[in-house]
Amino acid sequence: RARPGDTDEVLREVLFSEPGVQIAQVAAHNHVLACTKDGRVFSWGSSTMGCLGHGTDTHLDAPVRIMALASEEIVQVACGEGYSAAVTRAGRLYTWGKPAFGRLGHGDRDEQPK
Repeated sequence: RARPGDTDEVLREVLFSEPGVQIAQVAAHNHVLACTKDGRVFSWGSSTMGCLGHGTDTHLDAPVRIMALASEEIVQVACGEGYSAAVTRAGRLYTWGKPAFGRLGHGDRDEQPK
């Protein structure tokens, strides 16, 4: 039984499917985005309106790399209720997920799962 301060029972390391993952930054809401030191991005959790970036609304229990960003070196990620964002080393901004109120910045309100 876990006791206050007993991190062995409360905290567990997140396991990544790819080797050599070193996390640089994490963002979380109902889903999680993790940016690695070498620019990869992984997501997991609730996939409302495609906010995980895998092209589906399938919820994930473990980190999966966002392959739509594989050609980019990502340096920062952010997420909110049903949407996500990533910034590249070159300063480009990518957004995807729930388009309510035009918050994705694409000039429309179409769902952007990738």
